[in-house]
Amino acid sequence: MAIGEKQLIGAAGQYYVGYKLSENKLCAAQTIGNAVGVDILVCNDSGLESCSIQVKTSKNAYRKNCYGNEGYQFDVGASVIGKCSINLWYAFVDLQQQKA
Repeated sequence: MAIGEKQLIGAAGQYYVGYKLSENKLCAAQTIGNAVGVDILVCNDSGLESCSIQVKTSKNAYRKNCYGNEGYQFDVGASVIGKCSINLWYAFVDLQQQKA
């Protein structure tokens, strides 16, 4: 993977999720790396309900695992272990499966 390609793939996934949230009439703001562990802040149009989203993006998540079974796999670091909140959501994006 070329230098910077991982960051570009991650940014593409974040913008894609932001686009889909906005398409569904939710207010979505990208943190652009200014919040640790949060990629997108989302609220409804009244601002009374909100949540944080962490986006995990792959350019080819559908693959065989070490047991030979096929399925979606996303690389998630140890930093997400123990992070649990009703207001923290994870979005998984496979760019290979997205059709333009």
